[in-house]
Amino acid sequence: MTTPDGHETAHLARARRYATAEAQRATYRDASKLATTLNQLSRQGKAANLIVEGLMPFKKTPINIVKRAVEYSPIGLLDTATRGVRDLRRGSITASQFIDRLSAGMVGSQIVALGVWAAASGIVRASGSGDDDRDGYDEYTLGYQDYAIQIGDNSYTIDWMAPAVMPFMVGAELYRMEQLEQGDGISVATLLDSLSLISEPLVSLSMMDGLQNTLTQIAQSDNKIASIATSATGQYVSQAVPTLFGQLARIGQENAKTTYTDPDSWIPTFAQKILYKSRNKIPAIPQSVIDAAPDSMANLLKWYNSHCTIAAGTDLLDSWGRTTSNGSVPYRVFANMVSPGYYSRIQKTSTDEELLRLYDKTGNAALLPGLPDKRLSLANGTAIVLSADQYTQLKREIGVNSYNLLTKMISSAAYKSAADEDKMALIRDCYDYVRELAKCNLNENVTKTSWIWKINASGIDPATAIAIRYNLQQIEQQAQADGTKRTQMQTMQREYIMSTDLSAGQKKQLDEMFISRYQFVYQEANVDYSSSETMQATQMSESAQKRWPAAKSAGWNIDDYQQMYRIVSDRRTGYTKDAKRADAKKAGFSDDQFTYMWDLYYKNRG
Repeated sequence: MTTPDGHETAHLARARRYATAEAQRATYRDASKLATTLNQLSRQGKAANLIVEGLMPFKKTPINIVKRAVEYSPIGLLDTATRGVRDLRRGSITASQFIDRLSAGMVGSQIVALGVWAAASGIVRASGSGDDDRDGYDEYTLGYQDYAIQIGDNSYTIDWMAPAVMPFMVGAELYRMEQLEQGDGISVATLLDSLSLISEPLVSLSMMDGLQNTLTQIAQSDNKIASIATSATGQYVSQAVPTLFGQLARIGQENAKTTYTDPDSWIPTFAQKILYKSRNKIPAIPQSVIDAAPDSMANLLKWYNSHCTIAAGTDLLDSWGRTTSNGSVPYRVFANMVSPGYYSRIQKTSTDEELLRLYDKTGNAALLPGLPDKRLSLANGTAIVLSADQYTQLKREIGVNSYNLLTKMISSAAYKSAADEDKMALIRDCYDYVRELAKCNLNENVTKTSWIWKINASGIDPATAIAIRYNLQQIEQQAQADGTKRTQMQTMQREYIMSTDLSAGQKKQLDEMFISRYQFVYQEANVDYSSSETMQATQMSESAQKRWPAAKSAGWNIDDYQQMYRIVSDRRTGYTKDAKRADAKKAGFSDDQFTYMWDLYYKNRG
């Protein structure tokens, strides 16, 4: 393969160039004009270096990964069928190069089809829905992960398989788009939209995710220039901490950690995020080492752990206040040092399903558990900023108690029989109840809402009391709309309370909290909820109550007695005895019944 004078032949030179190019392609090291441009740009000064290196510390490899992923996709096949054919005719590429490109596009298209099938079968999840509230709930509360294999309640990310997995995930995105079209089939527009989403898995699954995160941050920021600078700086600084340090730090912690930024700190929020994110990658000194150290050194090591390492972070809680465990020590070692992907256990209960059903129907983010404010408003008009420990306590208490109360509410008969609009109001009241009690546990001087503390002091199950209070409000609103007198409205409210399964004492408490106390001029209504009869009788006037035992002994029931009593006791001018007798007859009463009640009322007055 060499000439007589020892030089390579033209065939050997071409073979060497071809082998070199293929080796570079296989390792994603082939020439890239964009990578070259970025390298040149990063050398145009310190600011340019900070931004470029912060956003894309690696250039040639991720760019070539994206190029390869496009080649192995329907887009690559389409490109070969058009531009590739033209290049082949012009002699710009050889037949073997054309076949290579065609084969890549065909294989990639088949992988896309495999991704569609896997997504339809429910064993793979691509990106989220694009709804930040829904996606955040799916990820941080339910345990779903993007670009992951899902088998049952188990999720394992496969982003580490890029670029081979990229066309696979494009297929999953295609299926997701079809689902968003309400199952009407994949239209041409849907197909084009999904193909345009190829950038999502390509960027997310390559080493260009830093750039994607920055672009997302810029889109959500009002100050675009500052957003670029802070994001690039943060990512640049985080590169200073070796990946191994972060792995060791997580191995040493039983629970996952997060950061807390102080809104009143002299350090800007973006700087706190950068520092604390880097701090969470620093391993803590083991407690055994601290215990074995002299007192002076032990105190220094404790200070170091609580200020400069991952141990200074706060526990990562999900929306329901549950701590995120890192598992046993062997599992932590495996997950951080061996496993290329991330495992997550999906936790989706009937409570979660109901909240998501209402959210998907209405888009009301208030239905989902959110983060509390770091500032606590007090009754005197001032506010205090919570410490990291206080804020973690508040999140845990609100999360755990909200889930427990909502679970009781959603499983109750009152909730199940309510319309969706009423269900959302009940959920809102549950959140309000839990949040206020949790805030008061931190500082008793917070602004207090009357009905919340009445329910809390009553000892009645909060879910039951909240539902009854809401239904009493509905009765009042309907009565006002119908022009019903207040006394009649209160009678309807008391009849509703009487229909519940609570004890007589609890019914009495609810009456005092939500009916008697709301009278314009308050009068104590000593209603006896022992039975339906006593409930009605104790709401009657003193005169009617005095005559009721005699009427009851004569065989009258409480409903007939009240109706007839209202007729005979009506003292309107011109409302004669004969007129009252006629009205009693219209109401279905006999002359004897009217005469009895007339005599009972007028002969026993005094």
